[in-house]
Order: sequence, then structure tokens, then C-alpha cells
Amino acid sequence: MAGSDGFKDATDSKVDQDATNLDALSKLQHARGQCKRTITMVENFKQGATDPSAAALQLRLRAIDNAYNNFTKLQADIAAIQGFMDHDEGFEERYFNLNASFSTVLECVRADDDDTKTSRGSRCGTTLPPIDITDFSGGIGQYRPFIDLFSTVTSSNRNPSNIQRLFYLRMYLKGEALALIDNLPLINYSYTHAFELLNNRYDNKALIVNNHINTLLDLPVIKSSAQQLRSLVSQVSQQVTALQNLGQAMQWDTILVCILTRKLDTSNLQPLPFRTQFRFHDYFKRVA
Repeated sequence: MAGSDGFKDATDSKVDQDATNLDALSKLQHARGQCKRTITMVENFKQGATDPSAAALQLRLRAIDNAYNNFTKLQADIAAIQGFMDHDEGFEERYFNLNASFSTVLECVRADDDDTKTSRGSRCGTTLPPIDITDFSGGIGQYRPFIDLFSTVTSSNRNPSNIQRLFYLRMYLKGEALALIDNLPLINYSYTHAFELLNNRYDNKALIVNNHINTLLDLPVIKSSAQQLRSLVSQVSQQVTALQNLGQAMQWDTILVCILTRKLDTSNLQPLPFRTQFRFHDYFKRVA
């Protein structure tokens, strides 16, 4: 009986120890989960922030540093109970990305005296001059002229940072074009990423060609007016030139003449020599 009692006591002791370990493991895992939630919270802040202050950035840098240090210690404590190390490389990668991002932005923001985007741009580098261009709101046909001019002006200035360029780009975007890049974090790489997003969406040759053709098809019917005829000639010439610049073969005069004839009211129509090929430039001379 004494041996049986000893075995029972040992078993009970092991059960109690296992229960204690499970309870400790549960608490450690809960604390580790809180570290992950801190990282997620700061990631969400980074996605939504448009003009964070230095204090806000420093506070969150300290938060993720503490979360990382606690996470590392908790991992070791959990491994001591489990008997093996449960590596979480995803957590470390998220932490390092956040730390690099916030450190980069904080370096720029610290040079800001009045905590505004304009002064921040001037304190962190050279102030970019105003650009006399129309805001871009998502029109396929307007993208290439807009982005070419924007790139030329910003590149000609003395080493503006990519963060400056990103703020500047946002100033001249509206509507769906702005929404496309508005949630990018305030880091240097985001300017390159913004360009990639805009180019992938709007610098699509097939869509641009279709846009120019649709513009031709959608031209309104005009009345018998020399001014309106000249305007029509100008609009058509612009679209045809744009198509040629995109490498489109413009050997379809007959189609163009047919399309344009539909844009003239009956008083503007003149008999055409359909027995021979008729070039639309010649047609312009007849109707204008």
C-alpha cells in the first residue's frame, strides 16, 4: 500500500505540475498575442496617417520596440515550457519594416518647426516650386501629359526627397487617382510605389488608344458655323496625332470621313466623290 500511495502521490504531483505549466503557458501565449496586437495597431496607424507629428511617431516607435523586446522574452519562456522554440519570423519582419518606416519619416519630421506639410518639405530639403498644371483626377487621356510634366519639374529641382515628391504628387491628384495612392505609408519607397500604381492603372496603351477613338466617335454634331468647323478640325487633328504618336497606323481615311460626316448637320454636308479614295484632310478643306 505504501508503494501504491507513493506512485499516486507522484502522479498527482505530475498532474499538478502539468496543470501549472498549462496555466503558465496560456498566460505567456496571451501576453505574446498582445505584442502582436500592438504591431497590428501601429501598422493600421501607418496606413491611415497622412501627417503624423514627431511625438506620435516616437510614441509608436517605443511601443513597437517594447513589443518586440517583450515578444523575444516571452518566446524564450514559452520554449522553456514546451521544450522547443516556436520561431515566428513573420512577427520579426513586421517589426523591422515598421521600425525602418517610422525611423525614416521621423528623421524628416524632426526638422519641421510648425508641423505642416509645406514647411516640412522646405525643412527636409529644397522647396519645390508650384507647377502650373491641371489636377489629374483619373482621365486616361490626360494621364501621360500630366505625369510627364510632373516628373520633369520635380526631377529638375535640387535633390527633393521621395517623401517630398509624394506629398507634392498628392497635391495635384484628385478623385479616384488620389484614392489609389492616398493610403500609402509616409516612407521613401511609397513614392516609387505610387508611380507604379498610377502607371499600371492609367498608362495602358490599349486603353489610351480606345480613349482617343471614343473621343472621335463622341464628338458632338455641330451647326453651320465657321468657328465650330475649325474647332472640329482641331479636335480631330489632336486625336489623330495622338493615335499616330502611339504607333497606330492611320490608313483609314474612309472611316474617318464617314465618322466626321455624321458630326455635321445637313447644311454643312457637301457631295463627295465616292468613286475615288477620299482623304480626310481633303475633306476638312472642303467643309471648313
